[in-house]
Amino acid sequence: MEKEIILSKKIESISPVLLPEVRASMWQKIESSLIKSKPQPTPSPFLVGILTFRSMTAFILLLTLALGGGATALASDAARPGDLLFPLDRALEDVHLNLAFSTPAREALTKKLTAERLQELRDIINEEVTISPSNVSAGTVATSTDEVNTALSIDTVVFNDTTVIRMEQDGQTFYFETEATTTTDVIVAILGRFPILTVDQITEALTLSIGDRESMPNDKGVIVLSNGGEKRINHAVEEILHFLDKTSDNDSNRKNLMAQLSKEVSGVTGKAEVRHNKDGVHIGSADSKVEITMGDDGTSQVSVRGSGDRIRVEEKDDAVSVRTAEVSDKNEEKSESSQKVDANIAFEVEAKIFNDTTVVKMSFGDQVVSFTTVDDTKADIISAIKEQFPSLTEEQISSQLKIEVENRQSKPEDSGKKEVIVAPLIAPVVGTSTEEQHDDGNKREGDSYESKDKQSDSNITNIKLGEEDHSSRGNDSKANGD
Repeated sequence: MEKEIILSKKIESISPVLLPEVRASMWQKIESSLIKSKPQPTPSPFLVGILTFRSMTAFILLLTLALGGGATALASDAARPGDLLFPLDRALEDVHLNLAFSTPAREALTKKLTAERLQELRDIINEEVTISPSNVSAGTVATSTDEVNTALSIDTVVFNDTTVIRMEQDGQTFYFETEATTTTDVIVAILGRFPILTVDQITEALTLSIGDRESMPNDKGVIVLSNGGEKRINHAVEEILHFLDKTSDNDSNRKNLMAQLSKEVSGVTGKAEVRHNKDGVHIGSADSKVEITMGDDGTSQVSVRGSGDRIRVEEKDDAVSVRTAEVSDKNEEKSESSQKVDANIAFEVEAKIFNDTTVVKMSFGDQVVSFTTVDDTKADIISAIKEQFPSLTEEQISSQLKIEVENRQSKPEDSGKKEVIVAPLIAPVVGTSTEEQHDDGNKREGDSYESKDKQSDSNITNIKLGEEDHSSRGNDSKANGD
């Protein structure tokens, strides 16, 4: 038994000897399995990052400029419409707006950018507008003792930033600025400029009013604007409108910005209004003689209102059409009388909204009055009717107002107009003298203010508005760039 146990242990301790062929076959299998399971190389995390964010390079560059600042960012921030870096300035603003995740932060940033857009417009206006202190050249006025036809008129307006004195006599106008804010100080300032006048003459002609706003270019003198300057101003207005479309989330903000924009533009062009709706941009007002409409589809329309008719010039697809609507004295009397209508009288009001305009018809018994407006919402239409008929309340108008939407262009018969000419104009009309238009514009500028029609019993003193006593300017050296 012991021999068997010893023999079994020896057998277990002896390693088996493999034949060379078997051993080579086994090693070959082991080597082949090692090649198949060889691990693949792992790329560098840095390279992975580059491949992942390569498409975001442009965004990262803008973000770096927006957050990190730098000379380029500062230079672009000072850029204005038309400048080389202006597109970069807009792109940086878009980044800031996209990073403003909370509503208060976005509203605050929008308010800041809105102020910047308006300031850019003001700066361009100040650069491009030339203000002449008088509508006549020096030496064209008669001597101071000559008899004149109209009384001297002195209109003084105290603005928040300056006081503007406007003196007019026989269509000759002169402006100057002063720091005076009281009647006594204004009289002293005028005597310093024109010592030939007496205190009594100035007091009789003087009218002083308070303008609770900043002064505008057309408040300070006769405006001269070049074609290049007009293009720069139009470009700035266009940028503001694009900014409005991008950032304005409610009608209230839109109307407020439009009101501010109208105020800035009116300082250059006189009494004007800028409106923006689905039909495009409208420049003009209800009581102005000219209204310009620029549609988003490339169309344009100019409406000119005269004393006896209204002419409308429309351009679309390179074709120009001219239409006119006669306004009879009878219709004018109806319009005038209807504006003074009794608030208790029964009436009906209908508004038809066409693709190009809105026609409003007011019926007072047998009397019908119609007018057109660019407004296309109920609230705006009510406001337009209220302007035409101030004796009616908004509640009365709203209760009687019927609105219809016509998905087409308006026709002449819709608003009582008859079409006179519809023809493509191949070339502009020749024979109009630019110089005559300019002279006429100057006359309108001079005649745009009503004189007081004061006639004294004695001869009225005629001052030489084109000249002044430089030795007596006193504290008014800042007027007109002096």
